[in-house]
Amino acid sequence: MKIVLRGSTRVVKNHLEEDEEQVSSPAVLAMIASKKDELASLYNEDAAFSQYCHDGSDMANALASRLKLGGWVELIFDADAEKLFVETCYESTDALSAEEVQFLVVQTIGQWSDGSGGSAMDDFCEFIEPYYVELDEFDPKCVSVTTDE
Repeated sequence: MKIVLRGSTRVVKNHLEEDEEQVSSPAVLAMIASKKDELASLYNEDAAFSQYCHDGSDMANALASRLKLGGWVELIFDADAEKLFVETCYESTDALSAEEVQFLVVQTIGQWSDGSGGSAMDDFCEFIEPYYVELDEFDPKCVSVTTDE
């Protein structure tokens, strides 16, 4: 089973500077999304989100044991919406319950905002200067989930 989680991003120019400005140019957003190889180069097995999907509970441990190693940040440009999205894809050996999917959403949001995903965006900015992709705190209700069973 494939599980894809998607959330919105915020792109800024001159991150943390006095002249910081939000970027919505489709050309810039598409350029950022095109840097897939550069973003992927920042990851190794230790940064796989699937390794952080646990809280010590029996349900979380069972879920973590069924997830294949993976789950990294990808940036996807949606030309129709003219928006840049963050996506993380997981593969499970079998179907997940609604409770397990919700747990995966919450854990992924944590990685996007201040875990491996947040760290990757800090490093990724060197490939897209003067731009920066912010993976802020997300409301779980604003994360879309698609599955391929």
